[in-house]
Amino acid sequence: MMVIAVIYLLQVFSPMRLVDDGVVYLSIATSAVDGHGFVYHGSPERYPLGYPALIYLLVKLGLGYSWAFNALNCVFVGLGMVAAYHVLRWSLDLPPEKALLVCCMAALSFIMVKHVTQMLSDTAFFGASMGSLWVLAWAERTRNTWRKCYRTAFALGLAAFSISVRMIGVALLPAIVFAALGGAPRLRSWYQKLRLRRGPATVTITGALLLFAISAVALARTQYFHMATTNYRARGLSRSVTKAVEFQVGEWGEFAANVPQAKVPTPLQPVMFGVGMMAMAMAAAGMWRRRQNLGGLEVYMVGYLVILLAAPWQDARYLLPVVPLLLGYFMVFAEKLLKHRFINVVLVTYLVYFSLLGVAALAYTTRITFSGKSFPDVYGDGTIRATYRAAYHESTGTEAGEVNLEALDLLLRYEPRLRR
Repeated sequence: MMVIAVIYLLQVFSPMRLVDDGVVYLSIATSAVDGHGFVYHGSPERYPLGYPALIYLLVKLGLGYSWAFNALNCVFVGLGMVAAYHVLRWSLDLPPEKALLVCCMAALSFIMVKHVTQMLSDTAFFGASMGSLWVLAWAERTRNTWRKCYRTAFALGLAAFSISVRMIGVALLPAIVFAALGGAPRLRSWYQKLRLRRGPATVTITGALLLFAISAVALARTQYFHMATTNYRARGLSRSVTKAVEFQVGEWGEFAANVPQAKVPTPLQPVMFGVGMMAMAMAAAGMWRRRQNLGGLEVYMVGYLVILLAAPWQDARYLLPVVPLLLGYFMVFAEKLLKHRFINVVLVTYLVYFSLLGVAALAYTTRITFSGKSFPDVYGDGTIRATYRAAYHESTGTEAGEVNLEALDLLLRYEPRLRR
């Protein structure tokens, strides 16, 4: 794990890696730095302002450089991994060596490797949301009412910060309420008592419905929701449902196979679909095995994945905040099967396969980090190559019309190597 962490820290020296969403995030922060408020092209943007606010603070502290932005992402990944280890230990009851193994695999996931150097909010949300789950698990471990209250309040504060980074953080709220009420064992006991008393039962059910309604209204007021509904209307209901399933299965296939779908040969695309279905079944089976001890973690996972079903786009990075948790449920599912020699062989083979691809991803991203002036040719899929060539003062040739002037200004402003 320490070796992996050192390789991650090497990515701090990477030139700024911009993507479309990253340009928007950085532009919003830059607008605030220049005194125009957190707006994009003069008007509010659909993105939550938590991540741009962090960039704004770095710039105001005199750290408005690409290496500082990369370091910020690495810090959140590190915090998220520490929190994930304790969540796996406390909430999923994994022994230390298995919890550490899961964290190593999560760090070797191409999803984590790819996005730690990009100007996106996913790594910040990963650290914040996993921290909230860690504190929530800490609260669940105590029977002292006062300690449970202030730990739950701390978890709620981290959840609020998570929501400010990404709206899907609202999935943490039902989890916190569920854990505060004592989880599945306590609720079963309460249910037996409430069956005999209609008044308290009515109050409890009304409170749960009110919480659900508040969460639904909060989601419905976001621009993400309106964009999704617009896309769904354009596609039609049946087509939208089909595409949502395809997107989810495709993302799970990329995550479990630890390879981007774009890098998979066309004849093997159906295999990715099968891998995705198998991964979803294994995670569901792992959750089912914990049905007698459901806690806040399971409520969060179900809420997060259900909300994700509404996304009208496909991107494996949507799974980044829950990668260690999904791998943890894989481990819970496989735990009782380890008595079979064949299952052991299959599991070890998969671990070696997953790790080798993760090492390859780390090697590839490190090569990009230290590629020097050839960075425009080795980074990305070519859609932003002309912009980087212009930033490096190279000839753009026939690509001159493809230069993104907004991205170019950001590169020249925040990338010290391009100011010379």
